[in-house]
Amino acid sequence: MKETAVNETGLTVIEDVPSEVATADLLGSSPRERIAQASAVAEILAPVIREQRLYAMIGRKEYVTFEGWTLLGSLLGVFPVTESVAEIERDGVLVGFTARVVAKTLGGQVVGAAVGRCMRSEERWANAEEHALASMAATRAGSKALRMPLGFVMKIAGYQATPSEEAELIPATTGDAPTPAHPVAGAPSSPPPSPAPPSRSGGGQTPALKRPGTINMKQAGLLLATAREAGDPHGVHGFEVMSSVLKAGKLAQLPDRANGEEAKAHLVSLIAFDRMDAMLEFIKRWQPRQPALALAEPMPEPPMPEPPMPEPQFTTAMPPYPHDEVPF
Repeated sequence: MKETAVNETGLTVIEDVPSEVATADLLGSSPRERIAQASAVAEILAPVIREQRLYAMIGRKEYVTFEGWTLLGSLLGVFPVTESVAEIERDGVLVGFTARVVAKTLGGQVVGAAVGRCMRSEERWANAEEHALASMAATRAGSKALRMPLGFVMKIAGYQATPSEEAELIPATTGDAPTPAHPVAGAPSSPPPSPAPPSRSGGGQTPALKRPGTINMKQAGLLLATAREAGDPHGVHGFEVMSSVLKAGKLAQLPDRANGEEAKAHLVSLIAFDRMDAMLEFIKRWQPRQPALALAEPMPEPPMPEPPMPEPQFTTAMPPYPHDEVPF
């Protein structure tokens, strides 16, 4: 079966999907059919989210990103529609944005709605552009609106029912909160955090502090963006490109299943500021399966030694110096 659906934002094509999945009506079927349909959709959805990395590791749990939620919605004919985005002001100062998004079927039926915010009081968004704040507010509202009718399908697929954009804001005391990246102060079985620089061995916790003399988060983001651009023409994920670059420089690999923020924090803990330009140029020249190259400029080849001068050949004996012409 091939089905084409058009909504307000563009063209969505669902092709070669079993009809019982493409036409699933999770809101109008019997309970037994509803579970069977949800399981069929989850079976198709789960490997795509895994292969395309449409999830973020927060603590020890996997939270699906907005792109993963819109993928689920498209399989069931449910799409997020932004109704409004508004500024939030306090004492005449812009402090954030709020957005309202509804989840609608292709027939126009509203099956979910949510409001999302993005505030400058959040550390990650303190210095962001206004359009970025407005976009994140709409993204949070959109993923949550889809979660309302479809969250149980995502759970059947093996992922958390809370969108990753919302999970980042959950207080650490709630039951579905992400596992803290560092020990909680006062916990009996956890030692206090050490001020020592993070380890350079891979697989550890995400570094929380920038070491003196290393790049910052913005520069780390530039490295990852350049790695993504270098890998796109070859169909290679940017994280794989970055891993090969780190291996070439004999640096610790990215943490397993790291999301974007965790990857940037890892690079901040490793990359010295004075190596930033060399690494950036190396990433731009990256090719699949290329031999490891040094991040620094290659040493010039030593010059070839000059051939020795031939000894003079005299056909006749040299006459001796006169006594008054000896040089010493």
